[in-house]
Amino acid sequence: MINMKNLLVLSLFILSLISCSQKPQNEFRINGVVNNVPDGTVFELIPIATHKEEKALAIDTVYNGKFTFTGSLTEPRLLSIRAAKHYGGYNLMISNEDVKFSGDYSSDDMGEYSLCTFDGVKLKGASLQNDYLDKISVREEMNKIYTENNENAAQLHKDLRDAYKEKDSVRIAELQASDAYLEMEKAEAKFFETVNERYTSLISSNGNSFWGPLLMLELLSYFGDEQKVWFEGFSQEAKESYYGKLVSEELYPVGMKGQKVPGLISTVSGKEQDIIGDNLGAKYTIIDFWASWCKPCRKEIPNLKLAYEKYAPMGLQIISISIDKNDKQWKKALDEENLSWPNYIDTEGFADTYKVKFIPSIFLVDKNGVLIEENIKGEALTERLAELFAI
Repeated sequence: MINMKNLLVLSLFILSLISCSQKPQNEFRINGVVNNVPDGTVFELIPIATHKEEKALAIDTVYNGKFTFTGSLTEPRLLSIRAAKHYGGYNLMISNEDVKFSGDYSSDDMGEYSLCTFDGVKLKGASLQNDYLDKISVREEMNKIYTENNENAAQLHKDLRDAYKEKDSVRIAELQASDAYLEMEKAEAKFFETVNERYTSLISSNGNSFWGPLLMLELLSYFGDEQKVWFEGFSQEAKESYYGKLVSEELYPVGMKGQKVPGLISTVSGKEQDIIGDNLGAKYTIIDFWASWCKPCRKEIPNLKLAYEKYAPMGLQIISISIDKNDKQWKKALDEENLSWPNYIDTEGFADTYKVKFIPSIFLVDKNGVLIEENIKGEALTERLAELFAI
């Protein structure tokens, strides 16, 4: 027979076990079980959809296919589970909750980088995941149209690249006047019209919560003035959310004009180099952030070439910094464009230092590194250079 004292001790013991097994209400826990993962593989939980290079929110080493992430969130967040030093991964929308994650893991060596994927994923406890997948499905629809357009115009793209490489202006003009080129432009215009319609509808219909600004960050690589209309239509709750504040900072940035631009330290062949400071000294310097895959960036290059040819003898320098993740694609683009000024690839988060939110992003500085103009390009850049060099 159990006396009252023993019963009280037993009750307290059971209560302590229950409390130890439960996580605090202001924390999340992700328990993962994955197949095909070598012991010792480091998994990371990375914040995404911020338009920044983010550090891991949690890290764990996988043994016997198991890993655990814990942490605390002030609001629901979009995170990615991936192996360290890999791209890809699995995107997960969670709040402070217990999540069970399982699936099959694979890692592919892509040459310059490695890609990790998770197949057959099963989730329990991620209460927002289905909403996220439903909302973001519009991107897959748009990607399908984009891929089909590129496949249809593949031969034309090849012919144009060859003509540009050979500097065959007659062939270029001939291709640009062809029916195939006109069809490509028509399809491209229709694609962007469809993207704008679908994205505008989706984002405006989610403007009363964090979903609106999150979808803006997730679906768009950079924002223009038209995105200010979306943001201003959001509720106050949406604007003041974590993602709302990120969007606001991007749409209404505090510029650096009139200030000295920061140096950028890069390690080349084991030696540190300030790729900005070491290249200053010319009367004026253009700092151009771009990428091989960015069509507007590639279209801006002829303008930069004309400026360099005209003003380099008078004291103009250009520094191009690519935000490419694929080193081979960057080098391929350099060969195609034949750029004759210093070129670097951003491996250190340089774009974040300069608060680059879209590309091409062009900064014009004087010989002391003081910013004269930011986010200037095309005709505006041409006119400003003419003023500065008094021609």
